[in-house]
Amino acid sequence: VRYERRLRDGGVEVFAQSDGVITAGRHIYLTDVIDPQGLTLHFTYDATLRLVAVTDAIGLVTTLSYDLASDSTKITKVTDPYGRFSTVTYNGAGELASITDVIGLTSSFGYGPGDFVTSLTTPYGTTQFTHETDPSQTNSQRFIQATDPLGGSERVEFRYATTALAATAPANQVPTGFAAYNQNLDHYNSLYWDKRAMALYPGDDSKATITHWLLYLYQSYTPVFFGHAWSTSVPHSIKRPLENRIWYAYADQNTMGSYVGFWTQPTQVARVLDDGTSQISQATYNAQGQATTRTDPLGRQTTYLYAANGIDLAETRQTSPGVTDLLGTFTSYTARHQPQTVTDAAGQTTTLTYNAFGQVLTSTNARSETTTLVYDTDQRLQSVTAPMTGAVTTYTYDSDGRVRTVTQPDGYAVTTDYDVFDRPTRVTYPDGTAELLAYIRLDVSARTDRLGRTTRYFYDPLRRLRATRDPAGRTVTQQWCTCGSLDKLIDAKGQATTWERDVQARVTREVRADGTTATQHAYESTTSRLKMLTDPKGQVTTYTYNLDDSVQQVAYTNATIATPSVSYTYSPAYARLATMVDGTGTTAYAYHPSGEMGATRMASVDGPLTNDTITYEYDELGRVVSRAINGVAATQAYDALGRVTTETNVLGTFGYGYDGVTARLASVTYPNGQTSAYTYFSHAGDDRLQTIHHQKPDTSTLSKFDYTYDAVGNILSWQQQADSAPPTVYQFGYDAADQLTAATNQTTDPTPTVLKRYAYAYDPAGNRASEQIDDAVTSGNHDALNRLTSQQAGGALAFNGTVSEPASVTIQGKPVTVDSTNRFRGSVPAPNGTTTVVIAATDGSGNQSTATYEVDQASTSKAFTYDANGNLTSDGTRTFEWDARNQLIAVNVGTHRSEFTYDGLQRRIRVVEKESGVTQSDTRVLWCRVQICEDRNADGTTVTRRTFQQGEQVAGVGRFFASDHLGSVTEVTDGMSAVLVRYAFDPWGRRTVTTGTDATNVGYAAYQWRTNGDVSFTLHRGYDAELGRWLSQDPIGFQGGSNYFAYAENNPVRFTDPLGLAIWVCTRKGRGAVMEAFNANHSYFWDDRNGSCCGASNQESCHEGGPGSGDVCKKVAESEGKEDDIMKCCKGQKAYIPLVNDCFTDVKQCLGGAGLKNPNNVGRFGQNCDQCEKKK
Repeated sequence: VRYERRLRDGGVEVFAQSDGVITAGRHIYLTDVIDPQGLTLHFTYDATLRLVAVTDAIGLVTTLSYDLASDSTKITKVTDPYGRFSTVTYNGAGELASITDVIGLTSSFGYGPGDFVTSLTTPYGTTQFTHETDPSQTNSQRFIQATDPLGGSERVEFRYATTALAATAPANQVPTGFAAYNQNLDHYNSLYWDKRAMALYPGDDSKATITHWLLYLYQSYTPVFFGHAWSTSVPHSIKRPLENRIWYAYADQNTMGSYVGFWTQPTQVARVLDDGTSQISQATYNAQGQATTRTDPLGRQTTYLYAANGIDLAETRQTSPGVTDLLGTFTSYTARHQPQTVTDAAGQTTTLTYNAFGQVLTSTNARSETTTLVYDTDQRLQSVTAPMTGAVTTYTYDSDGRVRTVTQPDGYAVTTDYDVFDRPTRVTYPDGTAELLAYIRLDVSARTDRLGRTTRYFYDPLRRLRATRDPAGRTVTQQWCTCGSLDKLIDAKGQATTWERDVQARVTREVRADGTTATQHAYESTTSRLKMLTDPKGQVTTYTYNLDDSVQQVAYTNATIATPSVSYTYSPAYARLATMVDGTGTTAYAYHPSGEMGATRMASVDGPLTNDTITYEYDELGRVVSRAINGVAATQAYDALGRVTTETNVLGTFGYGYDGVTARLASVTYPNGQTSAYTYFSHAGDDRLQTIHHQKPDTSTLSKFDYTYDAVGNILSWQQQADSAPPTVYQFGYDAADQLTAATNQTTDPTPTVLKRYAYAYDPAGNRASEQIDDAVTSGNHDALNRLTSQQAGGALAFNGTVSEPASVTIQGKPVTVDSTNRFRGSVPAPNGTTTVVIAATDGSGNQSTATYEVDQASTSKAFTYDANGNLTSDGTRTFEWDARNQLIAVNVGTHRSEFTYDGLQRRIRVVEKESGVTQSDTRVLWCRVQICEDRNADGTTVTRRTFQQGEQVAGVGRFFASDHLGSVTEVTDGMSAVLVRYAFDPWGRRTVTTGTDATNVGYAAYQWRTNGDVSFTLHRGYDAELGRWLSQDPIGFQGGSNYFAYAENNPVRFTDPLGLAIWVCTRKGRGAVMEAFNANHSYFWDDRNGSCCGASNQESCHEGGPGSGDVCKKVAESEGKEDDIMKCCKGQKAYIPLVNDCFTDVKQCLGGAGLKNPNNVGRFGQNCDQCEKKK
């Protein structure tokens, strides 16, 4: 006998195990579950019809054991295909008593009357449960309350009737254009108080989240249950404590609207907004439950057409009023419902082939470039071959089927060991070093890096992170409310930031460590959209929204300096930006239409200046191949791996070569004949950059940089050579937190001569407490908000040196450490004035040698002032002015004043220089996304400078850049490769002209350098190399770290921060036919050091915007020092195979391989990246 239950999505459930009875009342058991792709899960029964095994699609078997003598029908053990097992025990009443998992963690259950579970005890503690026990109430009211190990309680009740609730909602809360059933809202409700609501308002119905349920149709079901109609699990509406009710409608409901139809997916979701308008999202479905249309609250509609089976998506169109744009077609489906051809909105086709298990074998893109995937006999991915010879990534697996080794196309292999719970415990690199992970119960308790340094983690009984202690002994603590919210974050210096929240746990006030600096948040009365933000200066930012939750306007009131509002309009056909109106004028955005290259992508940006339109052209894969400003184009070409091979602009043509099939740049050829060569260490050296060699056309040296590293990537030495001059070398030292502590610049002679010495010390919060240059020490004081308040001469004076034989060393009588190479290092207090320092060395025989030094400390003290928002306003020499967006709008130094104007994207679009109030220059700046492209004259009509990564054109004359690993421009050359100017930088970026005349604004780390005020500008902030810190607070707050002013993790020779804000995981709403068809999201990495990104395909031409672009971005905790590993891993994932090797699997694999946690950004499906749309 065999019965099949055929599901709407094409899946099948097979019932073929009979109990042997042939009369009425027999049972036929489930034997197979076949998914829509044809993969089968098989269930095996023994002679007594107990389920004894489950076999998956590749033949792996999970077994169930029944070893309880008193009851042979109870499962006692479950064993997976690899021999790992969990055990189950029972109490004398036959109730489940405990479950012990594969790592020995036991969960035990306590019971009350009627088999009700009253407690759950785990290694984390005991959770108690209570429920309704009054027999007179159980027919019409039920509740369950859970109290966690810390005493936090949450409660859910079901009530037939609630007299405290109104039977109808007020008319002004009922959406128009929506057939709402606005009756009996006091019946058939569930009320849920989360831990916060229970702590603050227990039993207060108005503070609960109330779900009103639909009822079963009388005609189909027994009409009453103990005198009441039956409710379903389908919501009629949901009312949160501080928001308007959200209403739902469904297909096939009866005219009363209180009864469920035949679908549980809503066709309408509606609510009334603050202004009284109704926000209604709509959808329709076919008989198989597939969405056939989705319409947003502004009427923009996407239509989905299916094959005759109602399952296979055939076509996607944008069918908003006035358009019927074809976004994608899907054809040649296999029997497993997998398309073999996918054509996007631009008419470009991708062809896919599959194996018998439905796994992708090949993917051929519109350029006929084929990626091939190979699987082993267990259907595990064995290799991915990208469309270039040798570009093969291979995978091996351990005996438990886990990825053991990943070998990149260049042979770089990383091996991962796991514990029995499939958690990584060791990640081993080619040099034999490893990162180790240890666990306590289910959580990571320690991470040990490749230098053997350990970071420890501590958790509360709810598995929330309570404290983190890094290798330097710095501890950051989180304090949680028993109601579930984070209340306080305490940095390693003991400085605490606290958050106040409302009943919905929304932040209403953030109070900084001084106890008075506070930011207030206010929300709309009908939604949780942020309405107003009042900063510590009392300036108010007000947000207004469109019906689809997109931002309509951001306005600033009560500002100390008037700040223009920013307004946005959007396309009536697509949810994309159409115009932005700011204080500089209107910027209009246009997009390529369906049917041409780049369909649905940005076609042009037309700003408020004359002839400033930027146009974009794309290739078959959606990559930018041309960007033109007023017709002046910059083009680029790609190879089969998506790497840029040539770039042509007004400077000429640049050629790029790569290290084999990797993304590592090997060479650059310039139009003026100069070249740049890049070499790398072997795999044992992690393929890190070894040499940058810039050469003149005659191959002589223009400049050359050589690097060495420690195992975690800190630069230990940096040799620098200019022309044929003898090279010099920096030697660097670091503390256990990888903060730069020492830098010595010296000659490379056999007996080196020290040219310059630097030493740095930091407080536990990461503030640079002192800087020593040669023998002069400057110390700084910082307040509870990490603001630098003063500087003065004196501080910790560092000494280091060597002894000729093993010896003990004291400085001022205090012992210091002598390493295995007989080098010693220590420090002594050196206040303002003259300090006498005695260093003594004693060998093993007791012989002692002493040296006495006199050190003078003298400098002018400085006092720093700030506004309430943490913006530096004065250092005694310079004054700074800031608007309500915390944008630096003016710098004053003596009689010279620099003024800055910004657009709605917070980009500086005008710079005015004044002397004694008289304008000296007025420059308009044109941006291409986050990069400056042009400078123009005062009226914006004449281009005075065009800027590119490789150089710039000034007054029609080309200049070319040579840069170090940070992007700092070290030489500017002319068309004949002659040096116009040469720059040198100290470890924190102080710039010095060593040859020629200052010729470019592109300076340290490729930041924009402004001579007046000595400020390096990034996209969002100003950096002061003299202070080694930002002038203002990090606009993203704690997402960028607990110290809002710290620069580049205090490792400025390794990291940069072009946004002025680390590795980020960013997510945006998917584009293109496939992603839009499934409401999918796109995820990518953003490397904050150089503004680069990496997604799942065509990584070398990633054009995402990163933080600040409107995409949802979250910083990866503890990613500092692992940026190269993460980006390298991502750029090695070449084949885009949905669900197998896509952007989300990249994020998971690359973060896991680096031993890091995913910051849990927006997911692949389901959430529709609503946050992305709200932020744009």
